[in-house]
Amino acid sequence: VEAAVGEKFLDVRDERGGRVIWLHFYLCSLAFGKPKPLGCRKALWVDVGELKNFTFPPANERVIERLVQLTHSSPRPSPRRAGLEPAPTGKGEWKPAL
Repeated sequence: VEAAVGEKFLDVRDERGGRVIWLHFYLCSLAFGKPKPLGCRKALWVDVGELKNFTFPPANERVIERLVQLTHSSPRPSPRRAGLEPAPTGKGEWKPAL
């Protein structure tokens, strides 16, 4: 797959085992291709509202809270705003605009 990376969404600082870890999150969209699990048996695509039904590491809690706020406070970002255009497959896929 290929993703189109958009604006920075959130930075999270976490401390584990006496070390500081910075996680940098960006808003991205699928440019083209079909995602599949790598290095795991199963992967799920769920609506943001369903994320509360899953268990995540503590460092992810702020990210999930912000995602829920973002999707409830504004319309879904347009793929065209992320610099994408429809892929020629006609299957609802997007590719980077040239």
